[in-house]
Amino acid sequence: MKHKIAIILITLFTLGLLAAPALAQQAEVITATVDRNNVTTDETIVLSVVVNGVNARPELPVLAGFNVVGSSQSTQISVINGDMSVQGVHQFRLQPTQTGVLTIDPISVTVNGQSFSTQPIQVQVTQGSAPSAPGQPAEPAPAPSTLNGQELFVEAAVDKTNPYQGEQVTYTFRFYQAANLPGQVSYRPPAFTGLWHDVEPMQQSYNVNVDGRAYLVTEVSHILFPTVAGEVMIEPTKLIIPGGLWQADTTLQTQPVALDVQPLPAGAPLSFKGAVGKFSLSTAVDKQETKVGEPITLNVEISGQGNLSAMGDPAPANDGNWRAFTNDSGTYTEVVNGRLRGAKSYEWLMSPTNGGQLTLPAVEYSYFDPDAGVYETLRSEPVGVQVEGTAVTYTPAQPGTPPAATNELRPMKAVTAVKDAGPQLVQQPLFWLLWLLPLGLVVGQVAHDKRQAHLAATADERRSSQASQKAEKALKQAGKHDDPFAEVQRILITYLEEKLNSSVRGLTSDGRTALLKTRGVSDRTIANVEICLAQAEAGRFAPASRSNVDDLLQRTLAVVEKLESYL
Repeated sequence: MKHKIAIILITLFTLGLLAAPALAQQAEVITATVDRNNVTTDETIVLSVVVNGVNARPELPVLAGFNVVGSSQSTQISVINGDMSVQGVHQFRLQPTQTGVLTIDPISVTVNGQSFSTQPIQVQVTQGSAPSAPGQPAEPAPAPSTLNGQELFVEAAVDKTNPYQGEQVTYTFRFYQAANLPGQVSYRPPAFTGLWHDVEPMQQSYNVNVDGRAYLVTEVSHILFPTVAGEVMIEPTKLIIPGGLWQADTTLQTQPVALDVQPLPAGAPLSFKGAVGKFSLSTAVDKQETKVGEPITLNVEISGQGNLSAMGDPAPANDGNWRAFTNDSGTYTEVVNGRLRGAKSYEWLMSPTNGGQLTLPAVEYSYFDPDAGVYETLRSEPVGVQVEGTAVTYTPAQPGTPPAATNELRPMKAVTAVKDAGPQLVQQPLFWLLWLLPLGLVVGQVAHDKRQAHLAATADERRSSQASQKAEKALKQAGKHDDPFAEVQRILITYLEEKLNSSVRGLTSDGRTALLKTRGVSDRTIANVEICLAQAEAGRFAPASRSNVDDLLQRTLAVVEKLESYL
């Protein structure tokens, strides 16, 4: 009996050891941390949520006691000893709205129908020196003259009625309440047609006393950016007050607000990409010594106040000694003192084509300053780089030699004597058969048109059904290609286009993900597609080994086989 108990205990212990790594791996699917656990109401914290192994967006709970004033996301792909991993990093900048011990509830993510969650996080918040949180007014707005002692009243206003196109405008809605309400009100903001409005609205409440009557004032502020010049009309905001048992709902609405949007002046510099606000530019390289064909990393960051999401990207400088490739980019935004600001970063791979002491050309970027009413140009300092090796020259293939001209005349054939014409044409059966030829041509044309229409209607279906065979056959030959990584990238993109019957070239990772999700492809399979494309892109500019090529070919073949089950 003792031996049986010992065997059972050993078995359970062994199973526990085997299950522990799986449980640990499961717990690491999603993690959440904050940059600090003790803050004041004047400060913000950064909540970082990391999702490992899959391309899935986490589900935030209700963040009681916090306002989300900024967010960013990025995907990090790493290759270590031939093993590739993907990691999604989501960051949220939180502004505490009350003091005490605040709890960030578990954040979850769903993978293949299974839900994974983080542990709750506690943050200690103490009262700061500022009377209100960043992004909100320091003092309550003066009561409107039209209030006139009403129990319920709404109004809306903007901080600037004649902004430039692309300049920030803050639209503020206020609800004055001097009576208790029977239920939850419904806030219905306007559509903001002609205005960019992708920032979460800010909200605050305070009490005022007007003519001896106390009001609870609720303010909701929207950050807007005009996208067109001319008159832009902001429609009324509506507030639905629920009625009682025998009373219908009451609708309050503000007056419309008109904006006179000024166009940007003429004479914009060539490096102007639509940035309106105030910005700064910084650059840095990872090294200043390299070899011909071995890229260096140039990091570029544009930061400041304005709508970074809507402004264009800077162009890599090129003086003939460098080839530039865009490797990664990211945008971080937050609201500080009611103004949208942040940073936009870029990572460029700069590959030298010549040897010697080279100089990375300066990066230029221009913006329009609405306060000064002028264009400003930012310019980085040139960076010297020592490059070993010599330029690779290619000798173009010589065109074929055209055949030699000749003046020789060909011998003429002898002319035979004209034979007797024989019976007349109308007396021959072939003459009458020729009358049937037009009818035959009409019938043949109709049949040909029907076949062509059928082929055109089923072209996408045939192309889709053959895409897998073509891709697998091409992948088996890709290892022999001069640039196998570029060939794999081309094959996979072509396969996706033929299966989806839609252009994929030029789409971002998010665009491809959205397109594949509409066809029901799982998050794990989509992540593997992005890993293959990223590995192929990285392999084009890094020293390649046979094992790296073989690993990419096997991984891509597996992805194509998996996609076939969905597409």
